[in-house]
Amino acid sequence: MDQIFGVTLLALQLLSCVLIYKSVKNKNYTTYKFPRCGRRTYIFERFTKFGLVCCFILNSITVLLILFDPEFGGAFVMLPLGFLGWYLCLFMYLDCKNFYLQTTPEGMMWANFLAISHHAPYKDIVKFTYNSRDSGDIGIDLTWLVVKTARGGTLRFDPILTDAGLLMAQLAFRLQKGYWARSDSPEDQREIQEYLESDKETCEYLFQISRCVIEHVPEEKPE
Repeated sequence: MDQIFGVTLLALQLLSCVLIYKSVKNKNYTTYKFPRCGRRTYIFERFTKFGLVCCFILNSITVLLILFDPEFGGAFVMLPLGFLGWYLCLFMYLDCKNFYLQTTPEGMMWANFLAISHHAPYKDIVKFTYNSRDSGDIGIDLTWLVVKTARGGTLRFDPILTDAGLLMAQLAFRLQKGYWARSDSPEDQREIQEYLESDKETCEYLFQISRCVIEHVPEEKPE
């Protein structure tokens, strides 16, 4: 009975590795293309990886002990604890994977591999940084845009490789005009479209004023 129980749980564990593989190989989540959360989430993700490795080793050793030592008596304690730890770490690991970004005239939304989404209107953006980063050997000038919101949400991605939608244009509009573009204003939306059409100039402008705290930029009332 212990042997069947152990082998079944190990098979389920190996099957769940498909989720890890899909999260890493997702076309929107490659080494240089993925949107993701900030440094704190990155460190948390490293801990979950360590937890997954430890749980996998513990569960494998326990199953081997059950198979080769029928008198091993710790199966009903070690197996549930080991597999509970595995799936808890797996859930937290997948929760760190932010892999798509959508923007609208009112705000933005990003979601992770578990389809847990985060919504933020542009007016909730409190600061952003936009810096270059090491691109390794791929020969492309890469960057990081980190946007933080008033509700504690953080989005980190590369606008060069990931479509930023209206976000870059909205940031440039806010800094140059003094207020967020109104979705019901044809004039504001026309200017947003101009920012989108001159996307390189928009990126260069934001790059020059990186580490900008939005709330410190005087806000003006639209005419």
